[in-house]
Amino acid sequence: MLMKLQSIHQLFVALILSLLLTNSFGAFPQNSLLNQERKQQRIKDSTERTGEQLDSLIDEFNRNGLAGSDLEVIKAIRTVLGNLSKEQMKEIVGLLNGAREDTLQDINSPAASAKILTAFAGQKGVIVQLRRILLEYQSQVALFDLARFVKELGDRQTSNLHEAITLSSSNFVPGSPTRSEEISIQLQYTEQEALAGEVSSILKRLSQIAEMTKGSPDQRPNKAQQHASDSRLSENILKAIDEIKGKRLMSAVSFEKTSRDSLWKMAKILEAEKGELEQMVEALEKLENIIDKETEIRESTEKLSEKNQEKLEKEKFPEHIRRRIDQLEKAVKFREFERGERMEELEEMEKIEQNALDSQEKIFENEIEKTKSQLTDAKETNNDALIKDLENQLKQRERQLERAEQNKERRTKQLAAELERENKVLNSRVEQATKRLEQAFDQASKQYVENRLRTEAENKSLELAKKQGELADLTDFLADELSEVAPSISEAIKKSTPEMQAARDALKENSSIDERREKALPREVTALENLDEARNALIDKISESEAIAEVPSEKIQELEDLLAEVKEIRKEEEELKSITKEAADNTNIEKIQEKSADQAEIEGKTAEATSTASEQELTEAAASLAEAMAAMAEAGADLAAGENSPDAQQNAINKLADAEEAISEEIEKLKDAAQELANLNDLIEKLEPIIEEQKDLNESTAESIPQDGEDKINTEDSNQLADAQKDLQEQTNELAKEASSTSEKASNELSEASDKQSTASDDLASGEPASAAPDQSAALNDLNEAKAALEKQASELAEALGQESINDPSALSEAAAAIAEAQASVSEAQEQLAAAESAANELAERQKILAEAVGEASTNSPVDPALAQAAIATEIAAKELSFGDLKGALEQMENAQNALSEAQDPSGEGQGEGQGEGQGEGQGEGQG
Repeated sequence: MLMKLQSIHQLFVALILSLLLTNSFGAFPQNSLLNQERKQQRIKDSTERTGEQLDSLIDEFNRNGLAGSDLEVIKAIRTVLGNLSKEQMKEIVGLLNGAREDTLQDINSPAASAKILTAFAGQKGVIVQLRRILLEYQSQVALFDLARFVKELGDRQTSNLHEAITLSSSNFVPGSPTRSEEISIQLQYTEQEALAGEVSSILKRLSQIAEMTKGSPDQRPNKAQQHASDSRLSENILKAIDEIKGKRLMSAVSFEKTSRDSLWKMAKILEAEKGELEQMVEALEKLENIIDKETEIRESTEKLSEKNQEKLEKEKFPEHIRRRIDQLEKAVKFREFERGERMEELEEMEKIEQNALDSQEKIFENEIEKTKSQLTDAKETNNDALIKDLENQLKQRERQLERAEQNKERRTKQLAAELERENKVLNSRVEQATKRLEQAFDQASKQYVENRLRTEAENKSLELAKKQGELADLTDFLADELSEVAPSISEAIKKSTPEMQAARDALKENSSIDERREKALPREVTALENLDEARNALIDKISESEAIAEVPSEKIQELEDLLAEVKEIRKEEEELKSITKEAADNTNIEKIQEKSADQAEIEGKTAEATSTASEQELTEAAASLAEAMAAMAEAGADLAAGENSPDAQQNAINKLADAEEAISEEIEKLKDAAQELANLNDLIEKLEPIIEEQKDLNESTAESIPQDGEDKINTEDSNQLADAQKDLQEQTNELAKEASSTSEKASNELSEASDKQSTASDDLASGEPASAAPDQSAALNDLNEAKAALEKQASELAEALGQESINDPSALSEAAAAIAEAQASVSEAQEQLAAAESAANELAERQKILAEAVGEASTNSPVDPALAQAAIATEIAAKELSFGDLKGALEQMENAQNALSEAQDPSGEGQGEGQGEGQGEGQGEGQG
């Protein structure tokens, strides 16, 4: 924005230089007058282009909802430029043209001389006004630089303040300060003196700018000057110097804080005016920074200890201790290596012996099998001697196998015991080496703690206390900044300040480090909780404001434009009333009569505003404006007769004020509607993924139902589906609560959906997906009903706000044929469904085609709730037919037919008749 103003400044300079060059007419020969006329025309064109740039800049302010002193200054500059290009410069060009024509007849024409002199005087007036504009711009740049400088002085005062707080809260004794304390006091004194000098210079500069901008619409310099006086800024800074010099630090802290607050507030006054939303966004950024710093303090406090933590490393120990620890670490590594190698060796030996035992056992088993085979052959040949011999061999080998198994079992236990015994010995060696290392490290750690760690912890604790105190100060100032814009959030932030101060006191008290930590941590945690609560509340408030600001409402913008126009008319009427009063006081009848034209012009503007108000259906505002017009007409007649008419003018002013109030009230109503629309859109956005997830879950449940010849349902899969359904039920329940304040119908539908989802979840948890499927389908239907209700309500609000309605009548017309065909298909499907359940497969296919037809019709009008309802019902009916749920399919078909009838006749006329006939005839015939 500043860059745009700078480019306009360059144009101003060019205009002024151009006019200065045209000031010398000489003897005004013909060519000279022609050149002067052309130059003046170019300056006029350049001024108009500059005005157009300013118009663009003003539009940009309005589009972004920005207001304040910057906008008022730009508007004032634009008004002056408009008058220059439309009136004064046009008059100068006309005078020069007339003078040139006069010189064509007489080179020494007295009339030409008079016109040229008048043109010269006009140019002088234009130069004066352009210089005033340039001066206004320069004052804006000066204010920008001044605000930045004052903010920097406030930051420096804050640093000095925190140094004073740190010193005053230590063991400082004013009568006998230490050398370091003396140095600190001297530095603070020097900085405070420098601040006093710079603040004095700033106040002088501010006084000059205030004088320079007298009469300007921007009164920031005067307000800042008044604030400096009221807050006694100079006096407080000087008193702080005296208190520091006298080593009365607690008193100095009070004066420094007051001075700092005054400087920061003065910087805020000098800055370009900001809206509430911009102020809250800036405050949120500061609050986020405070929370980050408080989190860092809390984390550092948690680590605060005199004991050895992760920070202790052997590099901090003396050289001889480090060498001893290195040796012990090597010993531990050697013992660990020795254990690994020995255990590997023993495990390999165990494996070899185990393989041998397994082989021996396998040999005996093979011999037994062989003997058994021989015995079978001997029995077939009835060889008794051989049979007896083989039987003896079999018994012998079985005893050998038994002994081998016993031997294997015994040897396995022996090997395991040996392995365990060896492992214990090796582990004992590792433990002994590790213990020696730990003892050496603990001894070194103890020595380190005694020598250094306690001092480090003490210094860290005091450093944290200092940071905590500084953060408490910044938090308190932020709360004050928000007190007007967001009082409740300001109070929430202030709750954290005492907790921070208590944490600061705990961190610097005369006790052990562990005791300090245990006392400070709960306070820091509470402070963070309060800050988080304030941040969330601030984010919600910003979101509400942004939701209203971002709603693209044409009607709100039109009403705001009308309100600005009426305010401008009232301002002009008040100025005219003041001028005519002054003329009447001076008995200037001629001037009073001249102003009747101005009154007529204002009346014309009021007539336009009245017409706009009528178009916007603002009955009350239009009536007030009409009464204001009547009063202006009466005043105009009086003025034309040379009589002042203060009563009629005041009546017009009052009626204009009434119109402003009526328009403002309507704007507030529309903004409330805009907020409600934003809430509805937010609910729809949250509901859509729930619907999609429910659709997917319904399909997964259908797929999990066992078909003929399949095993029972997988319990794990069913439990996963139950968990997913439970999660969706919880989301739906929360959304129902959220919707209760926005849409009762949607909230009820969501509550019903939640109940059905809960039942479905229980069925799935019991391993009964077939029982869960109908409830899931019904829940999906309720979810879509809720969405349709929200979209309908949002559509109505959008239309009220001047936005395009989301229902497209042309799309409904294009879908009419598809709707009629779908209705016929629904009736036919109902009849067939009721007549014979054996036709289920055929009906399922027919219902699938029907669902596609209705879906196509719904696509042509994607946001029509009735078509969406029909599409959902036909889709569910098709699925239920595929599951064999004839009753459920019939119910969904009826729902589809009702919805299609409503879509075909959105006005509601004939709806009851169509539904009654369709349902009665279709159902009656089918059931008969």
